[in-house]
Amino acid sequence: TQRRHGRIEPRSEQIAVGTNLPGIVSAVYVKAGDAVRSGAPLFTIDDRAPKATLALAEAQVRSAEVALADARDQAERAQRSFERQALSEAEATRKRFAVQLAETRLGEARAEVHRLATEIERLTVRSPVEGTVWRVNVRAGEYAQAGPLAEPLAVLGESGWLHVRVEIDQTDAYRV
Repeated sequence: TQRRHGRIEPRSEQIAVGTNLPGIVSAVYVKAGDAVRSGAPLFTIDDRAPKATLALAEAQVRSAEVALADARDQAERAQRSFERQALSEAEATRKRFAVQLAETRLGEARAEVHRLATEIERLTVRSPVEGTVWRVNVRAGEYAQAGPLAEPLAVLGESGWLHVRVEIDQTDAYRV
């Protein structure tokens, strides 16, 4: 019997897909042979802890909004009292600065919500190209490491034209 070796490859280079953030894989959405669009989810890293932190950060935004409303109300009252000369200029200025501080804290809280939402989004690994899933080397419940790996978590390639690599022994070359 003659042995012939070969393999089929995508027209593009094979794309080794990894993850930015390590963790336990909670869901795998594709299998080998699936066609995927650019941006389609491939798998998700467990996101329960960041989601709980996001809920806390959203509550802190609401708290900062209330503190800002209170600071603005106090600054308006202080300004009216200053105009009636019932309050010192220093105290009225301190109330205006309290409004600026409350605005800054609200901005910080909103930025933290945005940061956490971005982190949660990064926990879903998406296809960088439209193509075909060639291999999936990760399962739900497994730990996915970040960074370059000896064996990628998933391998993608462009669909359409394929390249066939064939290895032919020199003694059989005349037959081809």
